Amino acid sequence: MANVFNAAKKGILDATIDMDADTLEVALFTTAPASLSGALQDLATMTALLGDAAFTEASHASYTANGTTGRVVLGAVTNSQDDTNDRAESDVGDITYTALDTFTITGAVIYKRVGAAGPSGDGTHIPIAFYALSQVTNGGDIVLQIDGEGFLHLT
Repeated sequence: MANVFNAAKKGILDATIDMDADTLEVALFTTAPASLSGALQDLATMTALLGDAAFTEASHASYTANGTTGRVVLGAVTNSQDDTNDRAESDVGDITYTALDTFTITGAVIYKRVGAAGPSGDGTHIPIAFYALSQVTNGGDIVLQIDGEGFLHLT
C-alpha cells in the first residue's frame, strides 16, 4: 500500500496534482524507510526527499537519468470509483526497468514532474507516494507490478 506525502494530499484536493493529466515519474531507492512517518510525510519536493538521510536514490551505472534504466515516466493513469470498497483508485501499467546491475531496491517514489525532467527539476517535483520494496537486481530486467486495484487509493 502507498504511503502518501502530505504535499500530494493537498495537491490532489486543490487540483494542483491532476492524476489524469500531469506527468508522473517513478524513482528507485537503495536506502528507504519501511514507511513514511513523522517529518518524512512532510517532504514536499524531491530535493527535500533526497536531502533526507532516510532516502538514497539508486546511483548504479545501469540506473541513469530518465528512460528505461533510470527515472521512468508512468503510462496513462486510469482513475476509477470502487463503490463496493468505498474508495477511488488510480492505476497505471506495470513499469519495466531494463538490465539493472546488482543492487537492492528498497523503495520507490512516484512523483509529479514539474518543469525539467529528471534530477534537474527535483526542486519543483512533488513526491506523491512512497512504496517500501525489497528487490535484489541481477543484471536483468525488473518489473514493478502495480497492484490490480491501483497504485493509490483515496478512502
